[in-house]
Amino acid sequence: MHENIKSKVENIMKKEVHEIFAYPFDRAKIDPDFLTHYLQSFEKAARKSYWFKYFPHKILYKQADYIFLDTKYIDLIKSLSSPKILVLTGLGHRKKVDKYAFFFPHHYFIYTLHKVFITDPMLKEKISNDLVDFTVSFLKKINPKALILSNDSLFLERFLIFCARKAGIKSICIQDGIFQSTSNPILFHGKYTDFFYVWSEKQKNMFIRHGYDKLKLVVYGYPLKMKVFDKDTYNSNKVCLLGQPWEKYSKTLGIKKKKIFNDIVLQLATDHIVYKSHPGETEIEYFPDDIKIFHGNLSEAIEKYDYFLSFTSTALIEVSLAKKIAIQLYDQDFNSDIFEDIGYCYTFDVTKKMKFKSYLKDKIEPYHLDKNTLLINKNLGMRFLELEKELI
Repeated sequence: MHENIKSKVENIMKKEVHEIFAYPFDRAKIDPDFLTHYLQSFEKAARKSYWFKYFPHKILYKQADYIFLDTKYIDLIKSLSSPKILVLTGLGHRKKVDKYAFFFPHHYFIYTLHKVFITDPMLKEKISNDLVDFTVSFLKKINPKALILSNDSLFLERFLIFCARKAGIKSICIQDGIFQSTSNPILFHGKYTDFFYVWSEKQKNMFIRHGYDKLKLVVYGYPLKMKVFDKDTYNSNKVCLLGQPWEKYSKTLGIKKKKIFNDIVLQLATDHIVYKSHPGETEIEYFPDDIKIFHGNLSEAIEKYDYFLSFTSTALIEVSLAKKIAIQLYDQDFNSDIFEDIGYCYTFDVTKKMKFKSYLKDKIEPYHLDKNTLLINKNLGMRFLELEKELI
């Protein structure tokens, strides 16, 4: 009898451990390059974290109300300035954090988790008990109300959620990008945490249609603050093309992306058009030909340019929020929703006979976002605290 119980517990443990490492391997079924790139970046981060293997002996614990992994939601962290917050992130982000929260380097967890991963590549054995015990103890001493993350899919994220569960701490994943009804659900986040904070009722309903438990889905709203530009007129010569790394999924799509952008550059025939590449775009042969490359961040691009074009980028929503003009370039080969039908931005179907330059003449004001499409929080922190009282 006891042996049967022991066997069941071990099987559950193995299933939990497998889930920690599962997402990149599951995603590789539809996106083989993702696994390669992710494992390379994980190994690189582990090498940089080598000296932190001695770190547990030097820890000074500080209790906090919330733990955030990384600085993706720094606007929310700033907005929660009154509660005590601990941010687990890299040394390079310390200056960004210090004014608003306790900084705690995540390098020890990355180094040790990588060590466990490479010594157990088949994922059949239990994770090191020492690492689990240390992390659970660490979380209990910090004693937060919740662990907050921008995804719950990758190794470090899932490991921390796994340990938070053992420590009796709730976990919250805040939606970090557009998820589309046409996408394979393998790509979706929000499956592993206790709660998934989403941008809108429309996104919530889409996740429910994909089988999510509606009790874990919470409409939080858009989690970033955007500077709004109220302008009387918009200059259609000031155009920024927003790149995406389609070539990583399919060389054919990479070639098609380049051709569509090249056609638009030729039609617009302006010296004020630039290309802002995505961090994942590393192969410049897929960039548009003979175009200036914009090297600033998205906020700087939005300040400088008036019209923004891309295929499925979350940045298009940010442009609409900033009250600049965002246009989705739609081609069914990119397997995307039509953003204008959902209410994110304008959509131009590149397969139609209409020329883009003619289409652009009527687009003289920003796209209007309504609250069902995207809930906008006037105060990110207040909204978060209201939900926390209801749920945690």
